[in-house]
Amino acid sequence: MNITRIIDLQICAWLKQDPIEFDRISTWIEEHHSVLQFDNDSHREMACLKIASEVLLYASIVPIIKQQMNKINLWNYYITIEMPALNIILQMLLNGILIDREELINAREDLLTLMNKLELQAYRLVKRRFKMNRQKDLIKILYGELHLPIQYTPHGRICFKKSYLNVLADKHPLPKLIIEYRQVQSAHDRCIDHFEQYINEPIKPQSLQRLRREVLWQTERTYAYCHFFTATGRMIIVNPPLQHVPKHFLIQSLQKESTIRLRKMIVARADFQLVSFDYSQLELCVLAHLSNDEKLKTHLINDTDFFISLAADLLKKPEHEITREQRQNAKQICYGIHYGMSKETFARETQNEYQ
Repeated sequence: MNITRIIDLQICAWLKQDPIEFDRISTWIEEHHSVLQFDNDSHREMACLKIASEVLLYASIVPIIKQQMNKINLWNYYITIEMPALNIILQMLLNGILIDREELINAREDLLTLMNKLELQAYRLVKRRFKMNRQKDLIKILYGELHLPIQYTPHGRICFKKSYLNVLADKHPLPKLIIEYRQVQSAHDRCIDHFEQYINEPIKPQSLQRLRREVLWQTERTYAYCHFFTATGRMIIVNPPLQHVPKHFLIQSLQKESTIRLRKMIVARADFQLVSFDYSQLELCVLAHLSNDEKLKTHLINDTDFFISLAADLLKKPEHEITREQRQNAKQICYGIHYGMSKETFARETQNEYQ
C-alpha cells in the first residue's frame, strides 16, 4: 500500500502544532448540515451522508492547510519525509509482531518464582510476614522498626522513590529487596499480563500442558497500535505496549543472581531478523546545534563514548580511569543541565552531599 499521495489532515495539523480535534470537525459538519436533505430515517443512509459530508469538508480544507504549510516550509517535508516514513510504519504494523509462546510462559513462571523468593527473603530479614506492595506496611517496617532515616517530598509525604531506597540500601538489605521486587512485579504486570491479552489465546500456567499438545503453539502474531501525535515525535506502541518490555536486568538480593531477559519472547519470522536502531545522544546533538558550543560539538564528533569523554574532561582524568559510577554521574550532570535538574536533586540522585 502506498500512502504517499494521501493528504492526512491530522498529520498536517500535527506538523503545524495545531491538532485538529474531532469535536471541531463535528462542529464544521453541523454548520453545513442545513444543505443536506434527508428523505428518510435510514441509519445506513444517514451514515453514508455523514461520511460524504466529512469528505467534502476535508477536501475544502486541504488547499488552506497546504497554503499554510508552504508558508512555514513544511509542505515539502510532509510530502518527501513524513508520508514515505509512514509507509514503513504502516508495513510494520500490518506485518505484526511474533511472540514466542514458550518464552512468554517461561518468563511468567520465572517472574512469579522470583517474586515469591524475594518475599520469603524479606520475611526472613524482618522475622515476620508483611505485604511487599503495601506502602503502609513498608513505612512501618523501614522507619518504625528498622529506624532508617526518613526523607520527605516537597509536599510533605514520606519519600519512597527508587533513588532514596538506593540510599537506604547502604544501611539495610531490605530496601534493595523492595526495589528488586518492584522491578519484577512491574515486568510481570505491565509486560507479561498485557502481552497475554493480545495473542490468540491468553496463556495461564494451568493451560501449559494443553498448549504443549497443540501443533502450532510456539509463536503467535499480535498487531500493535501506534500513536505518534506527540510533541516530541516519539512513537508510542500500545496493545501490546512494546515500550514496557524492559531491557535485561539483574536480581542480586538472592543467594543466586538471576538475569531477566524478557525481550527474548519477541522473535523474527523465518528468514527475517529483528534489528535495533537508535540515535546517539539526539537531544545533545540538537543542543549543540542550537548553542553552537564548540566543546560539546567536539565531544559528540569524537568516536568515543560521549559520557566517558565528558567525565574525563570534568574530572581531569584519563578516559581509561573513568569508572562506571563516574560515567553515570557525568550523564546525570549533562541531562540535569539540559532538563533543569536542581543541585539538591542531583546530589540526591548521585548520592552526594549538597552544601
